[in-house]
Amino acid sequence: MTHEISCSKTMFDMTENQKMVLLHIARYGPQHGYIISKTRLLPDGSVDKRSLIDRKAEPHIRSQQLSSSAVLYAIRQLKRAGLLKKTRKGMKGSKRRDIYRLTFSGLSLALFVELDKDVIYDVIDKWKKLDPVILGKWDHITKNIPKEEIGILLFTAMFKRFGYPEAIKSLVRDTIVVESIGLSFFEWLFKKGPPVSSGTKLQDIKVVKESRALTIFREFFFDEVFQKYDPLDDWIVTIRGDIKLRNWTVKYLRKRISTLERQEERLKSIASRLEKV
Repeated sequence: MTHEISCSKTMFDMTENQKMVLLHIARYGPQHGYIISKTRLLPDGSVDKRSLIDRKAEPHIRSQQLSSSAVLYAIRQLKRAGLLKKTRKGMKGSKRRDIYRLTFSGLSLALFVELDKDVIYDVIDKWKKLDPVILGKWDHITKNIPKEEIGILLFTAMFKRFGYPEAIKSLVRDTIVVESIGLSFFEWLFKKGPPVSSGTKLQDIKVVKESRALTIFREFFFDEVFQKYDPLDDWIVTIRGDIKLRNWTVKYLRKRISTLERQEERLKSIASRLEKV
């Protein structure tokens, strides 16, 4: 099964500065505001390496160098929303500078905010330490499973984890188009019509703790795997081939089995009571 992800102007209620800072950190790794403010950025967060002459010759490709105060304000808002986290202090002479990294929620959002599909896998590889169970096993998993298939699973699980059921649906203004075989979460969400922004702002988002975010993401990911793939031969081989991946999956499945058994007993009890004359 092959899936192609095509994001068409995926827009959120974020300011241009917030978006550039988030995507810059996603592309280049942990940063402090001073360095970002000394860098000329393109809208996708990449560094504009063109000369002044080239920039004048290509005015349609706009870039800007944010002031220190603008960068720090954007970082403060992203941190408040749970998308960035202060990781350590950097030193410049006698001055200490805070260095910021993405949280898992920050990575999830960055992958939806106008990232070129050609750099998505590079970004995932750069931040795979955020999730040692799935992203951390990226090289191992993609030995047996095509990247495109893993990509759609990651996107679906991240989308559900970060936005399900309300946050992202209320923030997205334009349609994310996903061409896939069968009914996907994206199709369920967007085939009903393009979502309309509710006016929710970045600073109004409440993000769960990172450990909880990772647990929800992993559960959604494996739910997608076990519901959509039949036979599961390649996945069984892949999961069994890594002890950490195998242990986490078995633990999760045992938990799911226990939950389903309790649900089954409850439904049987209800049916039995209804059948009594």
